[in-house]
Amino acid sequence: MRLDKFLHDAGLGSRKDVGRMIRSGRILVNGIPVRDRAHQVTADEQVLLDNSPIFYQRHRHILLHKPTGLVTAMSDRRHETVMTLLEDVPADLRPVGRLDKDTTGVLLFTTDGQLAHRLASPKHQVEKTYRFTYAGEMPADAGAQVAAGLELSDGKTRPAQLDLPGGQIAVLTLTEGRTHQVKRMCHALGCELLTLERLRIGPVGLGDLPVGVWRDLTTEEAEALYTICGLTEEVT
Repeated sequence: MRLDKFLHDAGLGSRKDVGRMIRSGRILVNGIPVRDRAHQVTADEQVLLDNSPIFYQRHRHILLHKPTGLVTAMSDRRHETVMTLLEDVPADLRPVGRLDKDTTGVLLFTTDGQLAHRLASPKHQVEKTYRFTYAGEMPADAGAQVAAGLELSDGKTRPAQLDLPGGQIAVLTLTEGRTHQVKRMCHALGCELLTLERLRIGPVGLGDLPVGVWRDLTTEEAEALYTICGLTEEVT
């Protein structure tokens, strides 16, 4: 494998970024500085960046802070998609589930189809946390109703957690992902959903990532996702 591809696939940056790393002499292969981006490396060789080891990961995982106005799709004839924000990423990168056009926040992408399926599947009960604003008055027992499950048109929801910090703001943690579920649960409680943001999927949250910006998941974040899904990521 070419050295620049190895570094790119390891999540160290775009092809331009890793090209600069290589030219600057920051990359060592088996203890020797390599400045040729086409240099061939194998899984048995030691690759260092600034004397820190780099491990090649079979799959790529990305976190995007999705802005409003974009649809979650690989392509769309009528609307701009989230893919327009992602540059120099693998062709087989796919979004994990979806966020509606006007919903913002955490949107994960991965090249691992099995991981994507388990993260999105209700069977594996991966927690997803949302913050929303609403119009109307929440009932005094809203938290208890949500914890017991709300009756929707497609059946009763699983027990969930609702926190009301005040100011017409609510934070809801779910382990399922039905179509427009947060909006419908809000309506079932007698309120109207105004804005919606996903704060977290499992252990992965936005942190200080700006709106419209993406980054590769850290090794620790990726490992945590595999763990909660009962999988093991292959690293060579």
